[in-house]
Amino acid sequence: MEFTILNAFTFLSSLLIFLLGLFVFFKGEKSIVIRTFFRFTITIFVWLICYSLAYLFKDTSLKLLLFKGGYIGVIFIPVTWYHFTISFLHKENKKLINFLLLGYAFAIFFILLILFSNLFVTGLFKYVWNYYPKVYPPIHFIFLAYFNTYFTVSILLLFFSFWKRKDIHPIEKMKREYVFLSCLIGTLAAIDFLPNYKINYSLGFIPFGFIFMMIFCAITTYSILKYHLLDIRIAITRTGIFLFVYLFVLGLPFWFGYQTKLWSWALLLMGILTTIGPSIYNLLRNQAEKIILAEQKKYHAKLRRLSTKILEIKNLDKLLKRITWQVHRVVKVEYTSLYLYDEKEKVYLKKNSYPVSYPISHKINPQSTLTKLLFSLKRPLIEKEIDSQYSAGLVSPCFRDNSLIGFLILGKKKTKNPFTPDDTLVFELLSNQASLAIENCLFWKEEKLRLSREEQIRRQKAMDHFSASLAHEIQNPISCVIALIKGLQETITQEWQDIAQDKITYLNQRLTKVGNNLLRISKMIKAVREFSRSTEGEFNLIKMDEVVEDFLSIVEPQFRYERIIFEKDIEQGILLRGNKIHLEEVLINLATNAIHAVRHNHHSTKRISLRIHKNSPNTLLIQFKDNGYGIKEELLDDIFLDFVTTKASTEGTGMGLARVRKIILNHKGRIWAKSEGKNKGATFFVELPLIKGRKKQEEE
Repeated sequence: MEFTILNAFTFLSSLLIFLLGLFVFFKGEKSIVIRTFFRFTITIFVWLICYSLAYLFKDTSLKLLLFKGGYIGVIFIPVTWYHFTISFLHKENKKLINFLLLGYAFAIFFILLILFSNLFVTGLFKYVWNYYPKVYPPIHFIFLAYFNTYFTVSILLLFFSFWKRKDIHPIEKMKREYVFLSCLIGTLAAIDFLPNYKINYSLGFIPFGFIFMMIFCAITTYSILKYHLLDIRIAITRTGIFLFVYLFVLGLPFWFGYQTKLWSWALLLMGILTTIGPSIYNLLRNQAEKIILAEQKKYHAKLRRLSTKILEIKNLDKLLKRITWQVHRVVKVEYTSLYLYDEKEKVYLKKNSYPVSYPISHKINPQSTLTKLLFSLKRPLIEKEIDSQYSAGLVSPCFRDNSLIGFLILGKKKTKNPFTPDDTLVFELLSNQASLAIENCLFWKEEKLRLSREEQIRRQKAMDHFSASLAHEIQNPISCVIALIKGLQETITQEWQDIAQDKITYLNQRLTKVGNNLLRISKMIKAVREFSRSTEGEFNLIKMDEVVEDFLSIVEPQFRYERIIFEKDIEQGILLRGNKIHLEEVLINLATNAIHAVRHNHHSTKRISLRIHKNSPNTLLIQFKDNGYGIKEELLDDIFLDFVTTKASTEGTGMGLARVRKIILNHKGRIWAKSEGKNKGATFFVELPLIKGRKKQEEE
């Protein structure tokens, strides 16, 4: 026997490729793809194992027989790879199947030539490094045409299965790209045909196609079994370490046996090295990956800490800013943007982005390819799966109760390294924690609004009680003063006869003016007391004139104080059934909003107008108009909702118009607003039903 480095490495390569085939066969589902790939690895195994044995033995006749056996494996390589390709791509085209059958027919034809004639392998060439089969050129040229045709068709099928294709899943596209790459590498093994023609004899050419075949099979194996493909640096590192360790484990005993001829000890050494081989591989792999992934592990730790810290934040804006800024800083990506679903606009809006100036879409439609893919897969997406318009490296979704409430988009890493499966696991954790943190912030916001509303109601009740008490306390002395004025006027008229008449007249006029003002104050206090009085919501027949009169008693002093020109046009004698206090509350709320709207009219006269008239036999229309700052068009439909306000956050709670809407709906009416835009003023319209028919009014 002749032990050389060539036969040792060829043997080890055949063994490793066979193990890869077995690994795929037993780990993967027993589909046609798995079976055809296993057959493909068997053909390579037959080629390499027969060649390694041929290099080993000295008998030339045995060498020739083994080389012929190896060539049988070579003959089946192109057609079995083509079979795997059409299975991998799920091609069921009849022409492709017929082409496959033709390939197997050619393979059988060449095998018959090898077994029963010398028209294929005619003998052996003697090289410095060993013997190699000699071929008959005319027949071998036909074989090479067959070999290249089936490999070329396979390469083209793989290339066009992903090139400019948008109708396949990004992960499937990525797997096809890697299988295509592995096929290109595998074709380099054809360099082993050169020694068949005694080419490079003078250079001592050694066939090393088995190296390309190992890479070919390793990448294809990984593409078949893995859902996500590793960072190419990791894949190459692991493959290199694997080859190094097992070439050492199996190669050292062969070298020892060849040098010492102690084959029993060589087998013992192989057993020992095989036992410790996995441990050596894991040790070297961990150390290599520790060096390569040092930066990645560092930011993974920081992101995990961020995942726990964000649960302590209760302000949504602060939370979103913290996530985008820290992820951008830690991972070192081109940009970071966080999108949340907006119930009003029915789209995903960009809530925070870093850097702010990075050009990325402000809105993303829920029906977009990106959001649909996020919802269906419910996991982070990597670059190959994301639409190129986003120029993103990773997108991580946030779910709450099986609803996609938002997602975090990361640009590509500044280092140009891709995101790995380990990255996706960390961002999946961060997204889950972010979902909880967002829910927590929304809960605290709702709770804050609820407490604010309860506090507003409590303060309103307290103010009503205080107003009623204060009005009562003021009313008593005013009544006394009015009585004293009347008594004083009677005394002047009846008893002060010796005072000049012009002075008596003057005193009476002054006292009458004071009395009238006091009566006016008394009337205002009466209106306040009536407005502050608790009501159970009972409906009665009321006159709109009286509602307006009491309303004006309360707000007219405010109009005068704010120097507002108030105009009114009230149709007299309008009757309706309703709650007088509640309708006064409606007018007071509208007046308060109008006063606030015109308060900052520094360059024009402040004007507010109230118009009440019948707009049909059955309905009453109230128009409250001002020339203030106006209302944005997008808010016109929302200002009557709870907690919506056009005022600054320190000036309004957004409860006034919501209360007005509820009162009007309770009266079976409707309310709406119109505005021409900013600084164009606003008009509020209230429509209320009237009592139907004059006869019914009279009966009432």
